[in-house]
Order: sequence, then C-alpha cells, then structure tokens
Amino acid sequence: YELALAVKLNKIQEAIEIGQLLIYVNPEKKEYWQQVSGLYYTQNKDDKSLAGLELAFDNKLLDKDKEYLDLPRYYLYKGLPQKAVNVLKYGFDNDYLDISKNNFELLADSYFIARDRENGIKALKKSLSLEADSDIAFKIARFGFEDESWELAFKYFSESKKMGWNKSPGRLELLMGITQYELGNLEQSLELFNLALQEEDTKIAAEGWVSFVEEIIKNT
Repeated sequence: YELALAVKLNKIQEAIEIGQLLIYVNPEKKEYWQQVSGLYYTQNKDDKSLAGLELAFDNKLLDKDKEYLDLPRYYLYKGLPQKAVNVLKYGFDNDYLDISKNNFELLADSYFIARDRENGIKALKKSLSLEADSDIAFKIARFGFEDESWELAFKYFSESKKMGWNKSPGRLELLMGITQYELGNLEQSLELFNLALQEEDTKIAAEGWVSFVEEIIKNT
C-alpha cells in the first residue's frame, strides 16, 4: 500500500526505496523487481532499470513469453546483443518463449547485431519454416549472397520469388542471374539477366551482364 501511495503521489524516489525494501524482504517476488525497474525507467535511469530486469532473470523469476522478450529488447536498446541472445536461447530452451515466427526473428536480429551471421541465418530459417514470408526468404538469400554462398542465395531468392516478392521489379532476376553466373551456369544466368533487362530499374545493370555473359559463351 505504501508503494502504491508513493507512486500515486509521484514520490518516485520514495517509491524506489520502498520497492528496494520489498525486494530485500521478498526477493522471490518478481513483481517487485519489475516495479523498481519501471520506476527507474521513469527517471531515465536506464542502467538501473535494466539491472532490475536482469536480476529478476538471474534469480529465475521470469516465466512469461513477454518477459523473455522485454529483457532482450532492452539489451538490444543498450547495445548488448550477446546478452539478448543468451536470454532468448534460455527462454526457448526452457519453454518460456513461444515457438513463433516473430520470436525467431528477434533471435535472428540479436545474432546479426552480435555479428554472428551463421546462427542468425539459422534463426531466420526457423522463422520461415513456421510461416511463409517472402521478405524473410529474401533476407536469407541476401545474407547468403553477401557471404558468397551462392547455392544458399539462389535457393532462397527462388523461394522469395515463389512467395511473391516483387518490391523492386527485376531485382530478383538480376541477383539470381549473378548467383547462377557464379555457380558456372552461364545459360541459366543469361535467361535471368534477359528477364531483368525488361524492367526499368534493372535494365542498365542487366545490359552489362548480358553482354558480358554472351561474350563468355561466344568464346567458350
């Protein structure tokens, strides 16, 4: 009652002190950790706010999907992606986190920010296996393309196309053509470049590739 009254009267520092006392008396009650964390947040004391949630996690008091999403998001906000990964993995491993497309996307983002592209791609694949999404397929393909994993890139560019990705007409065909060229499939790459040639946004790039590949085929 004293804590609620202090909050109602906007006596935030007093409320924080009462909350800290409640935590000392009942450390197993996560609501007190969450309340104190929220109070620090209203004071723009992000580090102390985060510490409240972190201690609740360390004491194994978090047991809801939302709680295992709030803390990783806070970690990402503070530039601590590896800690976000650890919390999310613990949530999945212990059945606190729902097996959902969005949750695996958050895990993937955490991995990518932590510069762990391999595990980020794995998380995106899990997300895609739960629900078809042309943007996710394109994202996987793009990372494969950047890593020069040409078979992976072509597979998921193709998946993205089947799912209807068309945000930039001709772009998929151009990228798929490049992957086929890198795989040594010149005739297939030429077919794709000719498709990209028909779209205004990719016409100039496709013209260069068509000329280049035709010259190679001609001299082979």
